[in-house]
Amino acid sequence: MPSDAVFTAALLLVGAVNICMGLFSNLPFALAPFMGDNIFIAYTLVPVMGYTWQEVSAVIFTIGVILIFMTAAKFRLRFMDTMPLAVKLSFTAGLGICLLFSGFKNAGIIDFKDNVLSVSIGNISDYHVWLGLIGAVIIILLDKLKVKMSIIIGLVVLTVFAVIVKDTSLPNNIFSMPPSFMPILFKADFSNIFSQKMISLFFLLFLLINTELHGSIVSVMMKYKCDDFIGLHKNLQRTLYVD
Repeated sequence: MPSDAVFTAALLLVGAVNICMGLFSNLPFALAPFMGDNIFIAYTLVPVMGYTWQEVSAVIFTIGVILIFMTAAKFRLRFMDTMPLAVKLSFTAGLGICLLFSGFKNAGIIDFKDNVLSVSIGNISDYHVWLGLIGAVIIILLDKLKVKMSIIIGLVVLTVFAVIVKDTSLPNNIFSMPPSFMPILFKADFSNIFSQKMISLFFLLFLLINTELHGSIVSVMMKYKCDDFIGLHKNLQRTLYVD
């Protein structure tokens, strides 16, 4: 997919969704719908299993429509309320490990070639690795000190430090028009939506998508000692509609 178009579309989507979260659901959660699925799509569904991104887009759109009706029937809310504690904790750990590995891999702190089981330490003589470690330590310390916006502060401090050591440079323009998302607009391919191949993809993604948001919300609510699912019934139901 054209990366510039995806970048613009993703920002517009997340921006619109979080405005809706604040105005409609009245819960202090940042929501990025299906962003976790991008990893699965980019590294498995398309290059390994042979689906096109247009076919995947069609299936995800179909699932989104079905989830609206499932939300209206309050099936998703009941499902979230009855999840066993072990499953709730596994979501929290899984999301955390996924983000941790992604960040360490991009920073060069760790490396793995074929799969995540072949993890090795990155080239520690490369100063880029140390920049990543410094940023991680700053964020962890700020978080332990209960400093609000610890991640954003850590990113800003690391960026300033990177400019000083000439690892990066200041942008030429502060404001500019974003790239067009027209190359990916309305490009979903519904031509084979009822084929065995697409139906298999539907059930695979449906299982993933239908549980992903539930796990994310449960994880955040447990973090803030807020596990009163029944008391927040209306707010959570609205969150599911926004998703």
